[in-house]
Amino acid sequence: MRRGLKVVLGAGLAALLAAGAVYQFAPDALIEARYAAERLRAGASEHTLRVGDHDWAYLEAGSGAPVVIVHGFAGSKEYWLPLLPHLPRERRYVLVDLPGWGRSTRIEGADYGIPAQAGRLADFITALGLERPVVVGHSMGGHVAGVLGTRHPDKVSALVLVAPAGVRFHANLFAQRVLAGQTPFNVDDRDGWARLSADLFEIPPWLPPRVVDALVARNQANHAFHDRVIDVLRRGENAFLLEQEFPLLRVPLSVVWCEKDRVLDVSGAEAFRYVPGARITLLPDCGHMPMMEVPAELAAAMAL
Repeated sequence: MRRGLKVVLGAGLAALLAAGAVYQFAPDALIEARYAAERLRAGASEHTLRVGDHDWAYLEAGSGAPVVIVHGFAGSKEYWLPLLPHLPRERRYVLVDLPGWGRSTRIEGADYGIPAQAGRLADFITALGLERPVVVGHSMGGHVAGVLGTRHPDKVSALVLVAPAGVRFHANLFAQRVLAGQTPFNVDDRDGWARLSADLFEIPPWLPPRVVDALVARNQANHAFHDRVIDVLRRGENAFLLEQEFPLLRVPLSVVWCEKDRVLDVSGAEAFRYVPGARITLLPDCGHMPMMEVPAELAAAMAL
């Protein structure tokens, strides 16, 4: 009896020590474990597809009429995973890493502006054999999805844009920093991560400190890319291209925006009131990341 208890206690202690070692020395593994658990919960599987000169990394879940889901600036397909369990089961969901982002190919010197990405997304939809999917886009990804709808309407059956860029809005503090030439998405330490989280979320999620360190390290590795892309997006046609092309929109359009968005101010939703038939839903008590902060409410507003 005592020997068995010692074995159990010894195994438990070993497990605790191993977990502590992973937390201290390999916090990236905890991030990947979290993503794996969310994929399992959502029934999502990982895939890659070569289209042109880029390998696209994407997730798939479900079956039925297709829905393509596109992340925003400095994001990835994984941040949509909390939303999937709240969406209708009778759909085929394809969550993409846009070229240059996440685990998709990044080519030095390539154009990752809005028109180029919209064209690549059209090619991806064709290569995957998707028949006019609903396309969902968030923030920068909403801008890409919207321009896909204006320039490649044959690839889209409907658009759902979540706090999309590409339209004029009240220049809040975040936008003022961008316009001043800064890259507010870049962080260098835990305090910087806390400030960015406060911008992105109404109530920032708590994360263990060493996990934050791993996320900061991932962010730092992309600083130069963030700087280069945001410089493209804040100037010229890339800044407000979607709004300029509103007259070309011919597909059903839904827009969802959180009232407490500190990145892209909710005043941007007003621009879509000039789009005939646009369905606009404002969500209270959430920030720029409703797919993580209020997934059930966002799923209901998307009305897929």
